[in-house]
Amino acid sequence: MRIVCVAGVVLLAASAQCKEDYQIPWDKLKDTAQRYLEACVKPETRAKMAKKLKDRTEQKMQDSGWDEDTCMRTIMLDWAAGNRGSLERKEPKAIAQACYYFVVFTDKGYFIPGMIRSSLTPKVVDEILEHLEKETKAGKKQV
Repeated sequence: MRIVCVAGVVLLAASAQCKEDYQIPWDKLKDTAQRYLEACVKPETRAKMAKKLKDRTEQKMQDSGWDEDTCMRTIMLDWAAGNRGSLERKEPKAIAQACYYFVVFTDKGYFIPGMIRSSLTPKVVDEILEHLEKETKAGKKQV
C-alpha cells in the first residue's frame, strides 16, 4: 500500500496520520516518480499506459456521465485496491503503474484522494523516495 501512495498514484496537506506541520513533498515525489518512469520504464510501455488510461477514462465518462477527474480517480483507486499485494512486493510493473498515475494526476492538477494522502506519513514518504531513487540509479528498464 505504501508504494500506491506514489500513484495518488500517484497523487501523492497534512493528514490525520501526519503531524499537523508535516507538508508532503509533492514536487519531490513527482520529480522522483517521473525520473523513475524515464529510467526504468520503456517508452512503449509508457505509451501503452497513456492509451489505456485515456481509453478507460473516456469509456467511464460516457458510461457514467462523470467528469474526467472523477473517472480517473475511480480508475486509479480501483487499480490500487486490486494491486495492493503487487505494490507491497514492489513488483516493477505495479510500481511503474503507480508512478504513472501519480505523474498524470499531478500534471493535470487533480486533487490526490484523501485515502492516499492519509497514508503519507514522513516515514512512508521517505521509504517511497528511497525505493524509487535506488531503482532510478540502477536505471534498468524493468517494464
